[in-house]
Amino acid sequence: MTATQSRRRPTRDALGREWRAVTLSRLEVRRADEDAPIAFEGHAAVFNTPTRVRDWFGEYEEQVAAGAFRETIQVDDIRMLFNHNPDKPLARNTAGTLWLAEDDVGLLVRAEMLPTSYARDLAMALESGVVSQMSFGFTVIEDRWDVLDDGTERRTLLKVRLWEVSPVTFPAYPTTDAGLRAIDGAMVDALAGAVAARVIERLEADDGAVRARLEVLMRHHENRRRYHGLS
Repeated sequence: MTATQSRRRPTRDALGREWRAVTLSRLEVRRADEDAPIAFEGHAAVFNTPTRVRDWFGEYEEQVAAGAFRETIQVDDIRMLFNHNPDKPLARNTAGTLWLAEDDVGLLVRAEMLPTSYARDLAMALESGVVSQMSFGFTVIEDRWDVLDDGTERRTLLKVRLWEVSPVTFPAYPTTDAGLRAIDGAMVDALAGAVAARVIERLEADDGAVRARLEVLMRHHENRRRYHGLS
């Protein structure tokens, strides 16, 4: 395995943020009476576990290195939301209701969720296994790209800024259809820029198939712009 400067540009929103999802491990939910906070515990990220990431331009592996969250969980204002929805806040570290730490597994999340109606519904869904995954939003500060023996690219997140963690119903990346229905016009424009940059990079390798694929991507982007009322 060798280090390399990859030409790949992982998909980000207009603020440079990315999202990843994992299956919750060591999940625990505790409820008392209806007016009491709902205790939550689980891991939002697992260290050194390669997972397959797919964007519009192919697939690659990604893993999170131990220490990637060490600084951000000490200094940043981080929220816990339901389904990434800012209208459904569950806890916040600066409010003293969300605690984040790195342990030997990964990013440990502990929260005293507000006993709102949606938090109580979420607790039931978590207990039953209907909701079993968690996603985290972040900005990359430092990463490393390696090429495996079989030619697969692997990205290791070495240091990130964490924005929020969310139990999620569908762990969709922002580039999937499910995610695109929730993004704003700025995100669409950011994706357009990524597509344009990739077109320039791939023209040198134009073999007909490349051009056909890019044309499909551009048509898909134009359809999305119409969906968001930007065309």
